[in-house]
Amino acid sequence: MLFEKKYDRAIDLMKEKNGTEDLEEIQKITESGESPFEKNDRLAMMLSAFLVFLPAAAVILGIFAGIVWIIDKI
Repeated sequence: MLFEKKYDRAIDLMKEKNGTEDLEEIQKITESGESPFEKNDRLAMMLSAFLVFLPAAAVILGIFAGIVWIIDKI
């Protein structure tokens, strides 16, 4: 393996952090690439997406509305 030492250090750190010595469980989590969500993670992600994308969409819509208004005045 190319980064075997880094992988081993990461596994050891994960063992210390989670307090588990079950290597099979850790390998299942790392191989699947999935991280388990907590109870309200999806709601938090949806709210943060709205807070990020809604103002940007409003600015773009305002620019288009301004362009249409200027063209209409001419």
